[in-house]
This record gives sequence, C-alpha cells and structure tokens, in this order.
Amino acid sequence: MVVSLGSVNCEVDVLDPTYGFTELPLNTSNHRIHTPYDLPESQRYSLVDGVHKLWVYSTDRPHYNGSTTEPRSEIKIADYTYNSGIWQFEGQGYVPKGTNGVSIMQCLGEATVAQPA
Repeated sequence: MVVSLGSVNCEVDVLDPTYGFTELPLNTSNHRIHTPYDLPESQRYSLVDGVHKLWVYSTDRPHYNGSTTEPRSEIKIADYTYNSGIWQFEGQGYVPKGTNGVSIMQCLGEATVAQPA
C-alpha cells in the first residue's frame, strides 16, 4: 500500500485534487502497526521497498488480549490532528478475490466509535 497524507486550510476549485495540499510522511514515528496479539508482527505485516503489506485471517485474534473487536491487521496513523482544516488520504490497496469483511479505512468523527469510510 502506498499512502500519502496531507492537509489544506482553504477550498480551491481546480482540476488537480491535490492542489494546495502538503504531502506528509508516513513513517515509523507517526504510525503504529496493529496485528493479532498472539503473533509476531512479521506474521501479518511487511514493509518492502516502501510498500506496506498487511493480511488477516478469520481465525486471527484481535490486536490486544481482551479486545471485543474482530480480527484485524492495520496501520493506525497517529500524531496528526484531524480536527480542523481539510484532509485528504490517498493510497492504493489490493483485496484478493474471495475476501470478505474488508474495511479499507476508518475515520473517527463525532461518534464514539470508528466508522468505516
């Protein structure tokens, strides 16, 4: 997965959807990898040549012991404040044929729980 994050504080009507945005890095200082708590991270995540790969199986555990969530492997973006301005998320993803129950991105909003985007 290739990810680009950015923000802009004004609305501009142009053909380039990235106009006015500043690309922000996704690196180990601003994201956390969540994988099943009973497996080494390397069993559900890899980073090769800038491509993040995550996978999960229906029999996996959640990312921490005691969680009531479904199995998951995810990148949790941290350290950016999304409570003002306009933000754009850009990424490429691949979901193999026959996969079900996929959520590509969750956004936390006014609700107290994450909502699929």
